[in-house]
Amino acid sequence: MIKGKKYQSDIGSLFYSAIAVAIISILLTSGNAFSQVSDNKLDLAYNYLNNGQTDLAISLFEEYAGSNPSETKIFLQLGYAYKLQKNLIKAKENFTYVYNHSVNTEEINSAKSELDYMNKGNDLSLLNRAYETLNLGNTGEAINMFEDYISRNPRSTSVYLQLAYLYKQQENTDKAITYFQYVVDNAVDAESISKAQSEIENIYRQKYAVKTTEKTYTGTSSSDDLNEAYNALNSGNTKKAIDIFESYLKTHTDDTKIYMQLAYIYDKEKNYSKAIQYFDYVAAVSNNRDEIDNAKQSAMILRQMNAYRSFRSLEIYFYNAYDSYYQNYISNFLGHLSFKMSKYVDYGFYGDIYMDARSKKTNILNDRYLEAGGFMRFKFSNHIGLEMRLGYFRELDLDKNGVNFKPILYMGTRFGDAPVYLSRKTTKTENFYFDIYSTELYDSKYKNLFAQIQLKEVLRYMTGGYSYLEFYLMQMAQADSRQLSYNNYGEASIGLSFKPNLANFPAIFIEGTNRINFVDDNGNYFQGEMKSIFQVKAGFIINFNLAL
Repeated sequence: MIKGKKYQSDIGSLFYSAIAVAIISILLTSGNAFSQVSDNKLDLAYNYLNNGQTDLAISLFEEYAGSNPSETKIFLQLGYAYKLQKNLIKAKENFTYVYNHSVNTEEINSAKSELDYMNKGNDLSLLNRAYETLNLGNTGEAINMFEDYISRNPRSTSVYLQLAYLYKQQENTDKAITYFQYVVDNAVDAESISKAQSEIENIYRQKYAVKTTEKTYTGTSSSDDLNEAYNALNSGNTKKAIDIFESYLKTHTDDTKIYMQLAYIYDKEKNYSKAIQYFDYVAAVSNNRDEIDNAKQSAMILRQMNAYRSFRSLEIYFYNAYDSYYQNYISNFLGHLSFKMSKYVDYGFYGDIYMDARSKKTNILNDRYLEAGGFMRFKFSNHIGLEMRLGYFRELDLDKNGVNFKPILYMGTRFGDAPVYLSRKTTKTENFYFDIYSTELYDSKYKNLFAQIQLKEVLRYMTGGYSYLEFYLMQMAQADSRQLSYNNYGEASIGLSFKPNLANFPAIFIEGTNRINFVDDNGNYFQGEMKSIFQVKAGFIINFNLAL
């Protein structure tokens, strides 16, 4: 009789411990996916900045900074970006913010250096006067001012580019070619280099046309159209530029450079599906490795961001692992079909399935269940949210049905960079990042309040394309309000994760975990016999969002 009670107690312990594990594995995905959005925005912003798409980069940096006023490094980046655009008022505004609010000595010194330079104002004043003179139509005088400026600022390739256009306008093609070539050799942004190279080709093409006989072809309307498109784009007439580029591509389907240009434009115009379509086209047909890299990375990040921007989206989390301690295979699927009510509120339907390979009605190792219902989610910031679930559940091994109400408060953030794609030109392959997540919930099914916190330190080696290898350490602690031993424990893990070079392929992992319960069977903290186990888990995780 006593043996029977002990057997029932062991089953109950395993039953409730499995419930806790299932709940925590489900909840971690909410905070992780939510925090990843802002990281993806920063990845895309830096990608745009590195490829010369400064307007797009600034837009994303501004959006991030608005929600994260303590991230002074982003305000410093904004200062540099606005300085690159010669928007000195906005540049000074952001450098001043960093100087007044940052606690990082290096950031403060960088901002102070920029402000000191701006306050001197000699060269900048000259540059401003040059542009004002040019706007008044005094091209010759403006050229003299620009020449004076670059004599003291030889690294200012944007001014060299401006001078090259002016010399071309004056039909001083030799001088124009010299200055365009200077930009090609010395500029660091891809857009300026591309424009300069294109202009050099056009000038030589026109020179050749003039020297040939009347029987030869004396012009290329396509080239003229592209010049008109770029002029329209630079003057802010985006619609006209799009129309010209689209018309051009009807007869030049192999010009992937123009497809890339249109993809960037559509992204800026918030036509994300069209931008993704054109990025995918470049990745599929281009022969230029740099274009392919940029297109693949931009398309992947846009897809992730588009899922959060879209009115309707599908979120999938699928966890599969073998547990050496219980010699059991565990699988958990969680899906959300979401509809966006506003930027901060979405609602919809969820489905939750938890299964294992060894549980039976006479030997329950995990609480196998099916659950479905509705949810509403409130996103208070990039790092904190509240999800309210109301669903109907079926516990398979207990033949138990019921309604479950579950409010979930989740918080999380990431420090450091976790890139998703390694381009051919990227030299940095080693990245360190640190994640911290916390989840608190009430489960009416068990009339219990749960709290959990997890820390994860990761060293990611990018091995090419979408592929990476990660080494990680993880620490986790969990507690509940009923002080049940199997719900109150701490874990320390070490693991290895690998993702092949396929955009949506799951991450494969293996990890060793040591768990120690810090509540005994009588509900006393750090007293009596505190159970300790070691387990090895190996499996894979699929975690993605998709706009519908």
